Amino acid sequence: MLQIRQIKKYLEEKYFDHVFLNEDESSKSTEQVENMKLTRSLCALAMCMQGNVEPDEACLYVTDGYDDNGLDGIYFDSTDKTLYLIQSKFHKDGTGSIDVGEIGKFLKGVKELLIPKYENFNKSIKERIPEIENYLLDIQTRFVLVTIHSGTGNISDHVQGSINDFLEDNNSINSTDIFSFKPIKINDIYSFISRGSLGTPIDSDLILYNWSKIDFPIKSYFGLVAGSDLANLYKANGRQLFSPNIRLHLGDTEVNEGISQTISEAPEKFWYYNNGITALANDINKKAIGGAGSESGIFVCKNLRVVNGAQTVGTITESSKSEPNNVEQIRIWIRIFEVSEENEQESKRITRTNNTQNRIDSRDFVSLDPQQARLKSELAIENINYVFRSGEFPEKDDLGFDLNEAVVAKACLHEDVSYSVQAKREISKLWNDIEKTPYKLFFNGSTDAIELSKEVFILQRIEKLISQKKNSNHGRDKLFVTHGNRFILHRVYKKLKEEEIVHSDISNEKLTRIFNHVHDELYDKVEELYSESNLGSLFKNTSKCKFVANQL
Repeated sequence: MLQIRQIKKYLEEKYFDHVFLNEDESSKSTEQVENMKLTRSLCALAMCMQGNVEPDEACLYVTDGYDDNGLDGIYFDSTDKTLYLIQSKFHKDGTGSIDVGEIGKFLKGVKELLIPKYENFNKSIKERIPEIENYLLDIQTRFVLVTIHSGTGNISDHVQGSINDFLEDNNSINSTDIFSFKPIKINDIYSFISRGSLGTPIDSDLILYNWSKIDFPIKSYFGLVAGSDLANLYKANGRQLFSPNIRLHLGDTEVNEGISQTISEAPEKFWYYNNGITALANDINKKAIGGAGSESGIFVCKNLRVVNGAQTVGTITESSKSEPNNVEQIRIWIRIFEVSEENEQESKRITRTNNTQNRIDSRDFVSLDPQQARLKSELAIENINYVFRSGEFPEKDDLGFDLNEAVVAKACLHEDVSYSVQAKREISKLWNDIEKTPYKLFFNGSTDAIELSKEVFILQRIEKLISQKKNSNHGRDKLFVTHGNRFILHRVYKKLKEEEIVHSDISNEKLTRIFNHVHDELYDKVEELYSESNLGSLFKNTSKCKFVANQL
């Protein structure tokens, strides 16, 4: 099969010199060594296809070997904080796929890595435990399960069913998916190889509507582009469309939900509500077709890459699957700067400034709430420094706190554990609309400033106790206090409310006793109910946390 021969040749040339073999493996037959090298090269190729990494570096993250527990590669992309867990298989005849047994072993390995049960893995993985543990402890880490094989066969219903069960068990309903699945088949591999590499420039025609031009100091064009054109561009080129030093599409975040909502409810007003995107190209030329008018024009862009607007492009592409007609309607503001390939510093400067200047999020609107100013004034009389504006922080040795701490305290104090889960999962949604619940539930005319300060000071003391636990614990115990910190605080508040001492002076000894009791009680219940679950996902899952709370 021609495709297989070409893929094999590509792997031999790009990866074989970098693929590791241990002493026992080197002594195997020529055919066995070649099979191992091809499978490991394919695994490294998957990293190059998904992340901004070169073949020699990708091979360092291959973990294939005896006792790999189904995990042939583990790669972390720091650009978008994504951990790729990879299973690879090279089919020399170009047929077949990943079978039920292989996917079962892979999913079991993923679960044991997340629990974690490091003792079940080989030396390659054990050597990376400190690094992997950092990814597991980071609440922003997202996980992509990747299967890559050189066969034409589709994944069977049984295999897909196992994957779906895993994703359903580890993701929350109506929330950002922490886990996703990416199958890579021979056609995907061949397409990537035929383009050369991740860095292959994108040369594309773009139709701009109501366009205009600026010649100095940087030649640039600006106008409107159709949503469907952007979606097709992303589908054809994937992450290659984006500059390597910006964060990629992050999925179901607060901002992206707003973009998606506009597409669904008001596609004709998209241009009014969205900031648009910024792109660079090494060369931009307008085609003669269409004449000199500015109503529309076709522009040839060499080495096109988006430097700001990945969330917009990604969300539009996602929406095109379910609402193609709406995406067809929308128009997006776009600026394209012509910067030569030699002028790398200017490219970096435009990318950096477009991603750091004038950034506004929903927290900035909290400063408009008069209740925040009232709380600040009342607390200042007590010599407590409360800061609620972005960019302000309490002095290090001050008696004070900030908006984040106030919101976390109010969320975890509430009887409904779902607010604690939201504080863990994505706190910004708790202040997303200052005119509605939950924000109005926490901050209103009856919010008592002194009570708020006492609630937050309990939070700060509990955070210190949690930090001590983290420093003294390892493995699953450490993951528990890291990811379960908001649930623990919720339970501590509950105990304090039962004794009616939330707003009283509580000794360190008493608070420590309550904390230890809550910690042990919650840990035992979680292990009883969800001993095989990933704790990072569990404590962001509202239904599971509610179930645990009810059981307690």
